[in-house]
Amino acid sequence: QGGSRRSNFPHTILSDKSAEGGGVSSISISKSGRFIATGCEDCYVRIWDLEVGTLTSKLDKHEDTVWTVAFSPDGTRLVSGSADRKAILWNVQTHELIREMTGHEGDVWLADYSPDSKFIATGSVDCTVRLWDGRRGDHLATFEGHNAVVMGVKFSPDGRRLATYADNIGHLWDVATGQSTAKLQGHSSVIWSLAFSSDSS
Repeated sequence: QGGSRRSNFPHTILSDKSAEGGGVSSISISKSGRFIATGCEDCYVRIWDLEVGTLTSKLDKHEDTVWTVAFSPDGTRLVSGSADRKAILWNVQTHELIREMTGHEGDVWLADYSPDSKFIATGSVDCTVRLWDGRRGDHLATFEGHNAVVMGVKFSPDGRRLATYADNIGHLWDVATGQSTAKLQGHSSVIWSLAFSSDSS
């Protein structure tokens, strides 16, 4: 008791022996559980097939640390965000770049897919949140209202609302109109996490 023990759980080590250094900065597991995507300090996005435990693709279009990766719920798309101020939309099956999503004026810290895979939200060091088309990567709206680095973006389970937070203030946005419907305030220090109830209420 009181000490650490080696885990006996079955596990798979994912290793890219061609990597020249740099840590893993983000990770996402596809809804099917078959694929893992990792974003790394070496600017690469890697996709791993867990059925065989191998690296299937090494995507190299970012120019700086990849801070965030997120699979679409339908498993067809992957979005990545980077310190190069870009988000990139990828085709999971072909590993082709669909669109470079530009417009943020700072690192893209965060990305989240809506439950129906129709929308992507990205949060940035530039204090803004951007809404994108989930299949094509078209820019749809910019949500402004934060005065600090956006630390969280989260769609409601029904996909109709988006919650964001920065410093000690949160906002609730109507996805259809782009309007803030509520300001979540009262915390005296930084908000680090947020969750919706399962019924989106």
